[in-house]
Amino acid sequence: MKFHPPQGYDQAAPGEPFVKIGVGVLKRKDDKPYTFFGRYEWVKRGTWTVEKNADSIKFLQELTHGPYGYRYEKRVVLSSEAPQLRIEHRLKNTGTAPLVTDYYNHNMLVIDGAPVDKSYRLAFPAPYALAEDRNLAKLGVRYAAGALTFDGLVPANDSFTAGFTVPSPAPSPLWSVSRRGA
Repeated sequence: MKFHPPQGYDQAAPGEPFVKIGVGVLKRKDDKPYTFFGRYEWVKRGTWTVEKNADSIKFLQELTHGPYGYRYEKRVVLSSEAPQLRIEHRLKNTGTAPLVTDYYNHNMLVIDGAPVDKSYRLAFPAPYALAEDRNLAKLGVRYAAGALTFDGLVPANDSFTAGFTVPSPAPSPLWSVSRRGA
């Protein structure tokens, strides 16, 4: 899976700022191409607001830097009809330059405070095609029959990325997570 570089990255010289939606203004460190997993120094985080309700929480980031500006809202909602969690996103361009971005979501899950281990299962309504995986085998993560399973404990500071090709229109729910014994 190849991501578009953040706003202004390709135009920034080393030491100059660029804008990463949902993160803020960062500083380019060298002449190398942008790497999604790279560490970049923060210049400005934007303004963050958090609103909590009985069944939802909303995170709002507003940022303006040069010609780039946006209002990004992420809302996590608990369903009253089923044991489901819905994640909603809104992005509004408030600047003068176009925003070119890929859609992705960080799905960082913990059930009952238990670390990710062999009791977890991430299931999909159909066996989506695995487009890319990073560190899956190294961390003991398996994808078969439309589900991600884990051989053992995934170390706390490790992570994995898996890109899937999802049919259009996407089924609902897109995925579900469960933990045996929870």
